[in-house]
Amino acid sequence: MTPFPRQKLLIRLGGVIGVLIVALLVLPSLIDLNNYKPRIIAEVKQATGRDLAIEGPIRLSLLPLPVVSLEGVKFANPPGAKNPNMAEVKSVAARLSLGALLTGTVAASEVTLVAPRINLEIDATGQPNWVFAPQANDSGPLPVQDIRVEGGMLSFNDARTGLSVSADRLDFSASATSMNGPVALAGSGSVDDAPLKFAVSLGAKAAAGHDVDIALDTAGGRLAY
Repeated sequence: MTPFPRQKLLIRLGGVIGVLIVALLVLPSLIDLNNYKPRIIAEVKQATGRDLAIEGPIRLSLLPLPVVSLEGVKFANPPGAKNPNMAEVKSVAARLSLGALLTGTVAASEVTLVAPRINLEIDATGQPNWVFAPQANDSGPLPVQDIRVEGGMLSFNDARTGLSVSADRLDFSASATSMNGPVALAGSGSVDDAPLKFAVSLGAKAAAGHDVDIALDTAGGRLAY
């Protein structure tokens, strides 16, 4: 191939790539994902019996990787809970799986929660707020198996004993294959202004329950059990 035809080919190829990049930048503005809010809220309600609110916009970006982002997400507590919401999240970013998109399905390979506030409670009857109605597919694969938390806060209150614990500056990653485990969680945070590193491993559910390994690192030393 002579230099001139090769140059023309490169110019044409560059033009095609440029058009594709422009299309990927413009396409998200033509798709209004906010129309899917009622469907998302309804599916969460059906799965958990709880209300979900998405106060901010839902956005889609395709470069450098396809990501759907949400702002102002709130997940309600059951009636009678101390806090109205079990979780409040400043923003959620779901990175879509390219492999799934190529097969015509939508699935998230990773979800990042920015500045979430999570309120865990046990009421006076011993009922925890993180237990939902059992689903038939609890042992099936989860739609999202990898979660990252950045700048999170967590509170725990037990109405039976009066115990109250809070943690902040939480940064951790978690992975789970199903609601029945296995689950792995590792990261860092602060409890009562004391820095803490932690790692938790929960085995798959068996007849005797779950095998649990916990490691905590604080200024006073390391605790593992």
